[in-house]
Amino acid sequence: MDKNSSIPPFVEQKPKYKTNKRALFLLFLFFVVILIIVFFQSSLSEIQRITVSGNSLVKTTDIIKASGFSEGSFYFGISENKASERIQKIPTIEKVTVEKRFPGLANISVTEHPIVAYLADAKSSIFPVLSSGYVMLESTNPTMSEDAPLLTGWENKEEISFLCLELKELDDYTLTGLSEIRRSPTDNFPKRLVVYTRTGYEIHIEYDQLAEKLPEFHLMVQEVMNRESERGIFYLLGDVAVFKSYHSQIEEGEGEEYEEQNEDESQN
Repeated sequence: MDKNSSIPPFVEQKPKYKTNKRALFLLFLFFVVILIIVFFQSSLSEIQRITVSGNSLVKTTDIIKASGFSEGSFYFGISENKASERIQKIPTIEKVTVEKRFPGLANISVTEHPIVAYLADAKSSIFPVLSSGYVMLESTNPTMSEDAPLLTGWENKEEISFLCLELKELDDYTLTGLSEIRRSPTDNFPKRLVVYTRTGYEIHIEYDQLAEKLPEFHLMVQEVMNRESERGIFYLLGDVAVFKSYHSQIEEGEGEEYEEQNEDESQN
């Protein structure tokens, strides 16, 4: 009898895994659900602090109210884009950035339209006017800044909006040098303005040419001061730029007569 035939062959036993993969997955899922429930029941799921920066014309509380955020509200309830769209509807706001940071923080940063003028109405009330043309009627008789001129004789909202677009294009040095802009149309120049400067000069110009011609005004003043020290009027109407001193305009209405003559010259 063959001895080798009585010995059974060696068979390697594979280990038996008693862990049930399905049960392990269900257990993991159970803990995930528990964590989610705990999260929603805790303060971590709420907005805990809201910060607002960059605002001076509109109250912080008004911006927060417009955003839809509130302390204690659901963190994922309102998206950043949705909050930005809501805040952008405030007339004084030019740009807005909303950023939420976990846990519980919402940062709102705004850029406001700058004040380019102050409007005086028939009752002598003063209202700030923004570069967008928006008149802040809700802000009556504010503390006027010398950085912007006073508007008098203006009633048409479209003309005010157009004027503000022109003023927005001026550099700070030129804009702060203007003390008053008076609407003063004539038959020949329906868009005519009388602009008073803080240095004592007067400018007759059309409101759709402010951004084009006013930046050159300082050079004109310098040329005049090299010839004479007396203040006067700069006529920047049509294609002609002329200076006439106050002393030379003795006869009443000479300025209007000159403007009519200037109109005829500019058309020829």
